[in-house]
Amino acid sequence: MHDLVHDLARLIMDHGIIDGSKHGTVAESGSRYALLTDCSKALESYTSTPENIKALLFVHYGKIDARGRTFSSSKSLQVLDLSGCSIEELPGCIGELVQLRYLKAQNIESGMIPDCFSNLSELIYLNISGSGILALPESIGALTDLMYLDISDCTLLGWLPASFKNLKRLVHLDLSNSWCQFDISEVLLLGGLTNLEYLNLSLDGSHLSHLTFLQIKIGTALYGVRDIIDSITDNLIELRYLGLSNALHQTDGYWGPFKFSLLEKICTLSNLEHLDLSHNYAIVRVPDNIGSLKKLHTLDLSGCRQLTGLPECILEMDSLKVLNVTGCSELKYQPAAPASQSQTFTFLPHFQVRAQVDGSSSDIAVLRHADPEELHISSLDNVKSAEEARSIKLTQKQGMGSLALEWTIGAGRSVEDMELLAALVPPRKLKKFRIKGYNSSCFPEWVMDIALYLPDITKIELCDVPEIIFLPPLGQLPNLKELVMEGLDSITTIGDSFCGGARAFPQLTKFRICNMINLEEWNTVYLCGKSGVKKFMFPKLQHLSICYCLKLRLKPCPPKARIWEIENSVHVLSSLRYGRKTTSIASSSAASATAAAAAAITQLRIIRCTDMTYLSPKIIPNLSSIKSLWLEDIIALDKIPEWLGSFVALQELVITRCTDMGLRNLKHLTSLRLLSLKECPSITSLPEWPESCLKELVISDCTGITYLPRSILTNLKRLYIYYCPELAYWCKENMKQFHHIEDKKSF
Repeated sequence: MHDLVHDLARLIMDHGIIDGSKHGTVAESGSRYALLTDCSKALESYTSTPENIKALLFVHYGKIDARGRTFSSSKSLQVLDLSGCSIEELPGCIGELVQLRYLKAQNIESGMIPDCFSNLSELIYLNISGSGILALPESIGALTDLMYLDISDCTLLGWLPASFKNLKRLVHLDLSNSWCQFDISEVLLLGGLTNLEYLNLSLDGSHLSHLTFLQIKIGTALYGVRDIIDSITDNLIELRYLGLSNALHQTDGYWGPFKFSLLEKICTLSNLEHLDLSHNYAIVRVPDNIGSLKKLHTLDLSGCRQLTGLPECILEMDSLKVLNVTGCSELKYQPAAPASQSQTFTFLPHFQVRAQVDGSSSDIAVLRHADPEELHISSLDNVKSAEEARSIKLTQKQGMGSLALEWTIGAGRSVEDMELLAALVPPRKLKKFRIKGYNSSCFPEWVMDIALYLPDITKIELCDVPEIIFLPPLGQLPNLKELVMEGLDSITTIGDSFCGGARAFPQLTKFRICNMINLEEWNTVYLCGKSGVKKFMFPKLQHLSICYCLKLRLKPCPPKARIWEIENSVHVLSSLRYGRKTTSIASSSAASATAAAAAAITQLRIIRCTDMTYLSPKIIPNLSSIKSLWLEDIIALDKIPEWLGSFVALQELVITRCTDMGLRNLKHLTSLRLLSLKECPSITSLPEWPESCLKELVISDCTGITYLPRSILTNLKRLYIYYCPELAYWCKENMKQFHHIEDKKSF
């Protein structure tokens, strides 16, 4: 539906919708649609005419009433969506909804489905995925109009009733992560489901695949894996989608005679458009007759670790648009198109959107049936309408764990970025998410309510998003562990709104901000609840990286983190020195909090920070826990030796491209195990080191160093010298001093 038509429809229907989220709303007697937030309340509490309700949807989680009071009075109900409810047991009164056509009731906890299902004779759509049911009722066969059935992830489902074969109008059947518990071959071999266009028999890694070795007894006959494939290829001739991910694993001594012929049989399904053979380790090569699949547009071979080659006919398949070979580590042969022929398909996980020749549309629609574990969509600026983006049904790709959405920086757009991103809601189970090149000033609603849509996210990257004014409340993501923000030019402050409320960032361990040219302040504490108490923003932070944030200051004190990396952000170093007194951090001053944060640092990397006076003698004692120190691209380091010897716990010191540097105080670093000096021409010598415990020494492009003190060599195990001709010559002349060194290189 075009957006304008959608808006018109909403305007016309506005008075016909009961919106339970709007308190005090009195529904009109003519209301036919209900959007409710409390599934425990009777529908009569929202409207005086519940019998008029045609569609009922719950948008927030709650426990469904076992007696079904919410909808028992809605005898005219045609659409019932309980996916926003906790369902211990599906109410028996659901059988009274004889006009029901659509039922979505996922994650039912009870092992039984009421037998009254036989009354739902007009039901077309049924989704009970993720439920703990043990069996489907025999009455399921009475739903002769049923066209869509999703019983995926019903891992306890032990059998299908004999009446299942009566579902002859069934077009869509999803048995992924369920069928391995029962005899799916019995259903297929009976040949009753000849109208199927979608069949998903995929398994995830935690399920044992029975398809490779299962033998099914029906009557006195014994059936095996070949019979199952024969049944699919002989009876399901209308099949458009076939999912066999993780379902064809090799078992010793069983695949040998016919492992290749199985694939050849599958390739006879002439109407097939999408074939998912991912994560089948027994597949070594793809048969040549795959070229006979003239309608095939998506072939997923990702994770087929033993796949060694692809047939030449792949290049002649004009219909093929997406070929996923991610993780095919043994794939050594890929057919190469001649120079005169442009590649007609895209290798996933990277999909680059291209505009059609006439400019009226793009090719993003070919992703509609692709469900890769990882997907990177670039050149989104070539998408011509939000409808194109919605058509790929991104939110339904439940196999996806990582998603990147990228616009070309500086390119023109046919669709506003915010409108397009609103149409690209990711699947709920997504773990990693990246946005790059987004050019709108605001994010769509789902991003601003991201914790509700993507609760499982562990890593987020926001890169080159120059116009965004307000950050989403990422602090409310319960599983977020790593966050990267880069090139958000319009953000000036990081504060409370970034947290979004109490218990912010409970799991975040790694935070990187880079190229935030106008970021001036990061308030490291936030208001927690209504009590007025302030808490630190990142309670479990381990790794903090701040690069090219020239104006940034941390107030009122720095966060605790074990690893600090500061690049061209000199004012950040000042946060280790100064702490403003405040009473907002529970009973501790900013000064003591600053000292505690400095004491927590064990690794410190400073790059391109010109003013090193911030690391004055006042703060050095607080850094006594540092074990690893990196100094890179820093000029005028003549004063560093004054405090370098104070790092008594230092075990690793790396100095790269630093000038005016003397190392006379190194002799005080009795715990040092690794010393690396690179591109430091001003260093002319190393000090005598009577108590040196140095184990590894690396010197590269330090032409001023011409010899090594004997005391440094005493306990050395590894010595690497590169591009220091005079020092290399000295080493060659004094080889006897190096006989105890296990690994040495010099050139």
